[in-house]
Amino acid sequence: WTLALDIYESALSAQKEATSRMPFPPGTPRKRTASDFNQDSHTSVASTLIAMGGLYYKLNNVHMELEKYSEALTVYQETLGRDHPHVAGTMKNIGMVLAEQGQLDEAMDKFQEAQRIYKAINDGRRDGPCCDVASALSCMGNVQNRRGELD
Repeated sequence: WTLALDIYESALSAQKEATSRMPFPPGTPRKRTASDFNQDSHTSVASTLIAMGGLYYKLNNVHMELEKYSEALTVYQETLGRDHPHVAGTMKNIGMVLAEQGQLDEAMDKFQEAQRIYKAINDGRRDGPCCDVASALSCMGNVQNRRGELD
């Protein structure tokens, strides 16, 4: 796992460097805007941070796992806005770490916010809520179970 982390660290460094550069030299013909490139670059950084968090989970390093997920959450919120599905998914990841650590109130807050985002996204669907809403509800139910609140 440490080799994978080294590779992710190198990738993350390169991605962060790329986000700080001008995406297109002046006068370059392009179909995509600099704004598109910037958003893609930042979401790539966040995706790498999520993958690193998953590796830290496998290494049982909760502190670093939570740190990487939190960094990814910040990137997603700044790049995509606070009501994006990637933000909700990352909040759910953080909530699961917090629940495992016994921080049930904090975990429940993250799951409720994730559910709110998913529901807002799915409000216009005719076929009902998607599985993301159900997943957030399941996480909330697990917290209630750990609390012994089964009613």
